Amino acid sequence: MFGLYAWMYEQESQRTSDRVKSALSVRAKNGKFKGSNPPYGYYVENGHLKVKDNFSPNVVRRIFSSYLSGQGFDSIARELLEEHIPTPSIVAGKKCYFYLAWLFRMKNT
Repeated sequence: MFGLYAWMYEQESQRTSDRVKSALSVRAKNGKFKGSNPPYGYYVENGHLKVKDNFSPNVVRRIFSSYLSGQGFDSIARELLEEHIPTPSIVAGKKCYFYLAWLFRMKNT
């Protein structure tokens, strides 16, 4: 009896996974943002990513420029914190977030 329930739960889990993947695929095919939080420097309008009209796109450009010129993640994060530039989470209205973690995530995507 337990095996039957386990099989049913496994089947429902697979159907849920398929539905989520299908919905994300449709959003992507329609050119819509499929994440929960937009990337730093962007906002979501009608499902599409738009570049913000504030300081954050310039911060992103600066980070990439600094990285490409050979500056390390620690150094970039330290500079931004010393200049009191808000972190991505602060801009999004969340708890404190360190640039280093954001930069690490950026490198791995």
